[in-house]
Amino acid sequence: SGRAAILRHVFVIEKAAAATAASVSWPAKLESDPKHCVSVLRPHLDPKTTHITAVEPANPAARAFSESITNTVACLDFAVDGRHVGPGRLVGAETPQKLAQALVVAEVGVEQVKAASEFGNVYLMPDGGDLMVCIHGARDARCGVLGPKLLDRLSQEQCQDEAAFAAAESSEGRGSGKTSGAPIRLWGTSHFGGHRFAPCAIVMPGGHWYGKLPYELPKERTLPSLEAESLERVGTLHTRTSNRSLKYRNLLRALTNFQDECRKSGEHFCELDLMDKELCEHWRGCMGLTKTDQIKASLQACSEDRT
Repeated sequence: SGRAAILRHVFVIEKAAAATAASVSWPAKLESDPKHCVSVLRPHLDPKTTHITAVEPANPAARAFSESITNTVACLDFAVDGRHVGPGRLVGAETPQKLAQALVVAEVGVEQVKAASEFGNVYLMPDGGDLMVCIHGARDARCGVLGPKLLDRLSQEQCQDEAAFAAAESSEGRGSGKTSGAPIRLWGTSHFGGHRFAPCAIVMPGGHWYGKLPYELPKERTLPSLEAESLERVGTLHTRTSNRSLKYRNLLRALTNFQDECRKSGEHFCELDLMDKELCEHWRGCMGLTKTDQIKASLQACSEDRT
């Protein structure tokens, strides 16, 4: 019922080594630009159930990942697989046309992936997660202004997490040089819907969409308190802290921990009772759900009598 569920989301990676970000030159509608890979892919994938957007790396983890790709064109491919949005795949090829052919045949299943190798390469995504924020200013000015601010906040929190973890390692005499967990790759994206809820974000795997996210670090939080909070979360990323207001929490971890909770529990990806209520108020949908089901799930999860 309602608008069809989105079952697949393809993110075309902008790899051009230009002095300015690729997003600066994005037109309002990439699918209408014959020179862009998004417009080449669009006719080959079901528009009712598949989103296609462009992404550019927005933190060191995403840049390192992007730079490691040897294909001329590549994309991140996430699809609903049973009860969950799967871990995703990297699909690469030498031309946009071959990338389109690889995506058409590279459905879930070993034989289809083998068939896709005729046109390009298909790899499982490495450990970690991908958090996409809309920065498409030519499509909507709100995303163009607030999206980069949200990415800046998330980047700051990630740096503080890493600094706190390194300090803990050093104080215990380990000095291993390891990071505080699997990397979170941050990306700026073109329009994926709902710009009236800017700033908007998608977290993968999991396929949850969020809107009106707080894009500034709360002024009440001092650097020492941030470091203490980050240290508290090291090794306990699945711990729920629903009794604390979102504005005093690490937003990056709040967004990514819910996905971890779902995978850990084996619950369906839309079990919003696993999500902190404060974060739930920013939730606006999920892959695999129709618009009607999303509204119903959101109202139920954010109701006052939720246990």
